[in-house]
Amino acid sequence: MRDPFSEIERGQLVFAHRLLESRPLSIRICDTLGMPVDALMTLLPQKAVDSVQAVTRRCLDKALSVALKTLDREPLKPSRDRLHKGFVLASGFAGGLAGFAGLALEAPVATVAMLRSIADIARSEGARLNDPETMLECLQVFALSGGTRIEGALPGYYAVRGLLSRNLGDAVAHLTTRTLAEESSAVLARFVASVAERFSVNITEKFAAQSAPLLGAAGGATVNYIFISHFQDIARGHFTVKRLEAAHGAAAVQEAYRRLSDDPDGEPIGPRGARSKTAAPPRRKTKRARP
Repeated sequence: MRDPFSEIERGQLVFAHRLLESRPLSIRICDTLGMPVDALMTLLPQKAVDSVQAVTRRCLDKALSVALKTLDREPLKPSRDRLHKGFVLASGFAGGLAGFAGLALEAPVATVAMLRSIADIARSEGARLNDPETMLECLQVFALSGGTRIEGALPGYYAVRGLLSRNLGDAVAHLTTRTLAEESSAVLARFVASVAERFSVNITEKFAAQSAPLLGAAGGATVNYIFISHFQDIARGHFTVKRLEAAHGAAAVQEAYRRLSDDPDGEPIGPRGARSKTAAPPRRKTKRARP
């Protein structure tokens, strides 16, 4: 069986795999703040725990109705990751100043900015933002948080995609004949609810981290930086995989991805067991200025 991927594409798949199966958000927060999320959760007021589902759904509904409508449709435009990071940092800083009361107000604003960033990354990977499937794939990124692996099953990324695939397909079929103005439909609501079920875990972790004593505005900005960096990585990995699937077929890419997950060294393995020499996407060479 001939390997369908070029050396560059195989390197891109390795890079995407590392992004998608990387440390979960809770570990990133723990490494940065020096406190496990489980400990931070004990500091979270019960009122916040009870409101997480409602806040999460409000975040996604607001993001879906605003974010993608405000991006231009020019394809293959480089993504502006730093610009979106800056906006989410400012949002977290303001939310930190307002204390716990500001978290529920700040989270939807940050989610809109993050979805804009996800869509920006999708466009940079060749996705068409006027395609209903792309719009929903962008929202789905919030459910694809990395770091999950079930022994003997598909890698975490493909396992979650499989769980969401039916609701995604139904929602895409719905939007093909209708518009986002009808977003309250039962079909679309089921898809948003399936994403919200997983994203609510991340929202809870965000609330817990930002509720930690003494963090204040700086802590709110730091947590938001971790938050958007995490989902920008997931978006980059996801839309790289989608681009490769469009070029070579979903089955071929999934099989290559599975081989990467099964390799203990995390190195790419070809169809015949040969390791690829490429470990990451090649970088452009830059000329050094002469003295």
